[in-house]
Amino acid sequence: ASHSSTPLIFRDAIPMDEFLLPHFENRTPVVVTDSESDDVSQFFRANAKEIGIRSNCVVPLRPRDHIVGVLSIGYVQPHSWESRELELVQTIANQVGNAIDSAQLFQSVLSEQRKVQAIFDSGLSGLYATDATGQIVMFNRVAERITGWTLSEAYGKKWEDLFVDPAQTPPVEPLINQALVHKATLYVHDGRLLRTRDGRVIPVAKAVAPLLDEQGNVIGAVGAFFDKSREQAAELEREEFLREVAHQLR
Repeated sequence: ASHSSTPLIFRDAIPMDEFLLPHFENRTPVVVTDSESDDVSQFFRANAKEIGIRSNCVVPLRPRDHIVGVLSIGYVQPHSWESRELELVQTIANQVGNAIDSAQLFQSVLSEQRKVQAIFDSGLSGLYATDATGQIVMFNRVAERITGWTLSEAYGKKWEDLFVDPAQTPPVEPLINQALVHKATLYVHDGRLLRTRDGRVIPVAKAVAPLLDEQGNVIGAVGAFFDKSREQAAELEREEFLREVAHQLR
């Protein structure tokens, strides 16, 4: 039909020329009543002819400070664009641009989270991270092995909910609170205990540090710990080995 509209699908990057670029930089739509008679660039005219349209409205999708795409509506015959049509196209472009931008941000955050988790999982100590309220949001594989709790089980819990021995007297405040409340970075080698999922209480060495935003506000904390009972067992094995060597040498 002479006034049918059709979306234009660009599978590759759209080349910018002297006609399109100023509009996109200024976030203004490109409105063409008739590409054969309007003052447009040769590139635009040739492109419109190749696609088979005469009238075109191209709106940049620019939700923030960069273009994420364009929304283009075309007519096969010359068409005078009314203000209500342009408002509708702009509204749709805003919604589509925000949706694309949100999707890209989500993928970026997801990618960064996977990178951080990979770094966590490569550590030799148990590592965990909390949000500003102290709830666990990350937990590495070593932490899972030492405690017996998985990330999915520990997620959203606080350290004292899972790992503090209720029989310990006097009760010891979780070291993570020092990072969350006082912005302190601490390392404690002795005197800390951890209750595992199966009810064992093991000695651990612990370190904590706050996570700060650009304004210096605490947005979470990161902690590390390792099982000192293994270290103690290894020390006993070394002592027994040395005693046996000394006995044989005698």
